[in-house]
Amino acid sequence: DRIGLVVRDKKGEYQLVNGNQLVMLLLYYIITQNVEKKLLNGNEYCVKTIVTTETVKRIADANGIKCFDCYTGFKWISANSLIAEAAAWAADKGMNLYELLVDIYATYGFSRERGVSVVRPGKSGAEEIVAMMKEFRENPPKELAGSAVTCIKDYSDLNCRNLKTGEVTKLDFPTTSNVLQFFTEAGDKVSIRPSGTEPKIKFYVEVREDMKNKEDYEAIVKKAEEHIDQVLRDLKVM
Repeated sequence: DRIGLVVRDKKGEYQLVNGNQLVMLLLYYIITQNVEKKLLNGNEYCVKTIVTTETVKRIADANGIKCFDCYTGFKWISANSLIAEAAAWAADKGMNLYELLVDIYATYGFSRERGVSVVRPGKSGAEEIVAMMKEFRENPPKELAGSAVTCIKDYSDLNCRNLKTGEVTKLDFPTTSNVLQFFTEAGDKVSIRPSGTEPKIKFYVEVREDMKNKEDYEAIVKKAEEHIDQVLRDLKVM
């Protein structure tokens, strides 16, 4: 029920496409196909989890499609046929999926994501995870990778705090969940949640970088990875 995707870059070397990038490719392909066939009527929507890259929302917004957030959970993935179809479509346009992905970043903005799990087994580990979540809530970081934290979303009480204005608004979710998110002025996002099935706490980091030219893609990827490293150091995960 899962799919893995590997594509060749411009040097002919294999590159692993991560889950966020896979969703971007498929959403872009579906939207583009429907636009070309004039099938969109303005009532379309897409759904992503709260830890999925925000680039998905930017793609949807730019095409007049409503994007809803939902919690993470069990995955039901039936993308094998669709990704093969998208690959064939890209080939018809003289591109492979690597080149298509770079085009998407050039159009909608570059982002890079990484997930990190910190394992804490046993009863003491479970208590430590609880303490870590408590510490992040009571003493959230003021900045990450040199950029001020401007918004905190806490799904345990469904409060969204704007740190610039002090305004607190309610998140539109049917239930609460033990997830905490930090958003920075630079457009970065950090999501933190304990695993529901394993003795670990999970960190999802998404960073933004300015990619002016498609030729800069590989250099921007390297810069973004260093950016993520700094965010994780600031969170004391590295």
